[in-house]
Amino acid sequence: MKKFIIVLLILISLTSIVNAVDLNISYYDPHPAQVGEFVDVWVTITNSGSAVTDDLILKILPKDSLQLATEESVEKEIGSLKINESKLIKYKLLVSNNAVSGENEIEFLVYSKDTSSVSVSKVTSINVEESKKNIEVSVNPAVINPGNPSEVEFTLKNLTNETVSNIVVSWTESNGLILPIGSDNKKYILSILPLETKSVSYTIAADPNITTGIYPIDLTLTFNNSNGENTQESTLGIIAGGKTDFDMSYEISDSQLSISIANIGSNDAESVIVKLIKPSITNNTQIIGTLDKGDYTIANFEVSSSSVNDIELELSYTDTTGQRQTINKKITLNTISKDSNMPMNFNDVPNDSNLSQKQNFQMGQMNNRQTQSQNYFLQAGIAIMLVGIIFVGYKKRAKLKEIISTFKKRK
Repeated sequence: MKKFIIVLLILISLTSIVNAVDLNISYYDPHPAQVGEFVDVWVTITNSGSAVTDDLILKILPKDSLQLATEESVEKEIGSLKINESKLIKYKLLVSNNAVSGENEIEFLVYSKDTSSVSVSKVTSINVEESKKNIEVSVNPAVINPGNPSEVEFTLKNLTNETVSNIVVSWTESNGLILPIGSDNKKYILSILPLETKSVSYTIAADPNITTGIYPIDLTLTFNNSNGENTQESTLGIIAGGKTDFDMSYEISDSQLSISIANIGSNDAESVIVKLIKPSITNNTQIIGTLDKGDYTIANFEVSSSSVNDIELELSYTDTTGQRQTINKKITLNTISKDSNMPMNFNDVPNDSNLSQKQNFQMGQMNNRQTQSQNYFLQAGIAIMLVGIIFVGYKKRAKLKEIISTFKKRK
């Protein structure tokens, strides 16, 4: 009799757990869901009973028309729920291409982790409609550098269950600041099979003086299917901006290493930080701040020239898209002039890939000056020799005249 009472109490307790939990779909986005596209579903779990519920698990039972996204887990932990407490759980689903327009059912299950046989199940539905898009379009890359030609690819995916043909792809940027290079703005595709993907490429460039930011690209597709000729318009965003480039030169004395940093790229750089990796010193970081394109600055480090053989730098900055970028530079110093108190003589440094363009330019300038000096001294020496020859010739001629004059007087 005691055992019967215990079992009865357990059953009553389990029943109370079942009746204590309510489950509803709060909302989903987009609404209605679109065939062939993802939909985010938020499920509300509420403890409507008179006791705390512990270790609850929510499980989704996907259907053919509503499939779980690959990155999602079937089961999600709810944990404990106090009386009248609610929790919101999100699932990402893919509306399959065979989903019918209207209400599509989906089932959820709630159970306790400790007593998995006890559960609450609920069948609910999501409203689905056929996608108004026949072709899905994406662009890659979505960031281009102003003033520099960039190869971009527009990818078209046929979302329908029939072949589309005679596809014409055309696009414009309303301000005329982003244009195709070497071709017009139209490309042609013969056909795209159901769920097939094809691409067209353009070489494009943004005006060098463009303001960095996101620019809308208005894309128009015309194509034929069973309904005849169709037109689809889309808007894509392309970012003008991104990374930049730097040139560096240096000067070293007994106690100071000066690094000149020039922004030679097409974009501004923010939150620029220069870190001296080698030689290793205590205060090895200089915060530069913003370095606009075309500007330069100097970072000074206290070092001992006798300890410097190579320079290794790490330059980090925030590009115009908000991403943090890092550049590493390595420079081999001249072993003769590094011990002097004079600036680095670039004429003594071999022209190799470790040196910057600016350094090589300076080396060339030094070579030119040295050659000009040598030519000057050569010309001066020749002039002195000529003067000497003329002077000696003049003296000899004067002496000859004196001898002739003396001889005539004696006669």
